[in-house]
Amino acid sequence: APTAAPTPAPTAAPTLPELRAGVWESLFPYQRAGIAKAILRRNFSEWAACGSGKTAMACVWLVAEPGPGLVVTRGGVREQWATDEIPRWIDVEPFILRPYGERESGDEDLAAYMRRVHRPLVVMGWSGVGDARVRSEIEPLLKLRPSLVWDEAHVLKSWQHIKAVPRLDGGKDFIPLDTTAAWAARIAKRASRRLALSATPIYNARSDLWAQLNAVEPGS
Repeated sequence: APTAAPTPAPTAAPTLPELRAGVWESLFPYQRAGIAKAILRRNFSEWAACGSGKTAMACVWLVAEPGPGLVVTRGGVREQWATDEIPRWIDVEPFILRPYGERESGDEDLAAYMRRVHRPLVVMGWSGVGDARVRSEIEPLLKLRPSLVWDEAHVLKSWQHIKAVPRLDGGKDFIPLDTTAAWAARIAKRASRRLALSATPIYNARSDLWAQLNAVEPGS
């Protein structure tokens, strides 16, 4: 059977005002091709080896459309995303949404940041997905339907998002679970488009993919 032709890598730099000068030309052809696919499909999983430049691809993808952005990543690399990666590739001021225990008096809060900038770009840790207080903070951002990046998407493993609870009349009620994967799926539904990054999408078993794919194309 004939195989599909690979997506050609665009050579001309896209017209993106927030893309830093020279960035597009510095990308490898496979990065440009991956960005083109992700932009075209809007909901996309980028599975590539460590060190292949997935973060750079995600940054370009974030500014390919107008509107706010939300990056969910491991707590240990929030600072790297916000202080190294984002400023290197795009001209957008990010905001690190830290856990409550890491905040200091006098820090700018998310609400003040969103009032100050024209394109909010929030970077938060995976722990915030399961934290009701953090979810409450990002509610105004979610109302704007941000572009959403799931970094290290293999964190999501559980395919169960609801549980059935028997009723006295013999029927069942379906209760949403309070898990990271379940909340990620709900957050994903609030986004305008979604991009998942991972070097190890199948960490233990093929069933690991279900939660990841559901966070990229929820309900599909």
